[in-house]
Amino acid sequence: PAGLLGMDFTTHDGDPIVQTLSEPYFARSWWPCKDVPDDKAEVTLTCFVPTGMYVASNGQLLNVAWTPSGSYFVYQSTYPISTYLVSITATNYQGWDEPYVSPAGQEMTLEYRVFPEDVADAQVDFERTTEMLDLFSNTFGEYPFIREKFGMAEFVWEGAMEHQTMVSYGDFLITGDKFYERLVAHELSHHWWGNLMTLTDWDEIWLHEGFATYCEALWTEHLDGKQAYQDFMWDRSLNMVGFAGPIIPPYNLFGNTTYKKGAWLLHMLRGYLGDADFFQALRDYAGLSSSQYGNVTTEDFIESVEQTTGQELNWFLDQWLYVAGRPTYEYNWTSEPENGQHKVTLRIHQAQSHQLYSMPLDVRIQTASGPVDSEVFVTDSTHWVTYYLDEAPTSVTLDPDLWVLKWTQELADVTPAPFVAGETRLLPAHPNPFNPTTLLRFELGEAADVRLRIYDDRGRQVRVLEPGLLPVGPHRVPWNARDGRGAPLASGVYRVLLEAGAQWQAQSVTLIK
Repeated sequence: PAGLLGMDFTTHDGDPIVQTLSEPYFARSWWPCKDVPDDKAEVTLTCFVPTGMYVASNGQLLNVAWTPSGSYFVYQSTYPISTYLVSITATNYQGWDEPYVSPAGQEMTLEYRVFPEDVADAQVDFERTTEMLDLFSNTFGEYPFIREKFGMAEFVWEGAMEHQTMVSYGDFLITGDKFYERLVAHELSHHWWGNLMTLTDWDEIWLHEGFATYCEALWTEHLDGKQAYQDFMWDRSLNMVGFAGPIIPPYNLFGNTTYKKGAWLLHMLRGYLGDADFFQALRDYAGLSSSQYGNVTTEDFIESVEQTTGQELNWFLDQWLYVAGRPTYEYNWTSEPENGQHKVTLRIHQAQSHQLYSMPLDVRIQTASGPVDSEVFVTDSTHWVTYYLDEAPTSVTLDPDLWVLKWTQELADVTPAPFVAGETRLLPAHPNPFNPTTLLRFELGEAADVRLRIYDDRGRQVRVLEPGLLPVGPHRVPWNARDGRGAPLASGVYRVLLEAGAQWQAQSVTLIK
């Protein structure tokens, strides 16, 4: 992460601070080590700092020796630790300790070390840490470093880092209103997913960050219920533009695909397995005796889940791990009377240009007296299914509870509703599907500087159309299916993102050659 890359000397509120951040391979820049994640060791660390400074580090504080010119701090990590997780921060810390008793009855101390100017705000932001510990301990098993501690040390950065037993937490994140509280849950959860079960190769960093991002969702669900959980996942679906590259290997170690698509993989696995099997599988994976305090691979995770559930899961997981993109489901339906009932015929078409996905999809047919729910298993390019209902359907929705990462488009008449003054709308492109040109249509409720960004189904921006400042009313911008260099694009599904001032709207268009 830019800004630290090893050891950094800076200030906060005019006071000096020494801080480290070594992920993924900058530990070697400030201490001699074999800087790979699968070489763990027990570490004893001695630091000398000037009078008035306090050192926060991993493990247990064994000793503080005071001298006229400063102090020696000695810390010891008795659990194996990877080099990138070793850290020190030293400044004029103030702080407090809290006793903690785990759900299993084990005692531990929570240590908080923050800048003097941020103590009051930090006490608000960190006050539910024990509740998080209880949630994750009950869900995944005992906190893995219960013999040592869990701590939070403030440092000068806009992010946070899961240093083992002493998280480095950015000063930017301490606000006094719990605005970034989910990041406390994120970093705490890394003590299971990252510090206890550590990746073997950085290409599989989703095993850390996808899991920790998903734990933010579990914390949200714990606080505010299932709908808040679903909203959290929807907000991280990058529905406007999509994800760049596959999860493995990642295009960017610390990008959205690693964090958010990785979390979505777990969300989809939960939807497929059901809560009982899913959470038991996570608990069993965290309890693998062969991997605790050691290193794991994605295949270790898959094999562990298969062992718990008795199901073969490579068919499900591989398509999300190793292939960029997501499915695009175009669907339409008809209803007609037949033998005193309503015959509903549903057509689902996978319109993405890359591989076909094999996924179970929930279908909800709405009638006057309520919904009729079913599940279909879509594997082919086009899937047909027929229903017979006692009442006429009023709507059909795919995946109404948002368990699958996808784009959907119900094929319908392209005739827009009448223009409404003051409302900005992205209208259906026409024609769609198209070849070689389609009209990107929109209405502006107010004059705005307009851009139309076009992305392929792997999340890569291929073209930007810039009609510029446009007046109120309807507009049409042609697109000739060429990229920014003028080269023709391949058949496939493309996302069109309308930027009109501060408003963003998106839709899919399909190029067929």
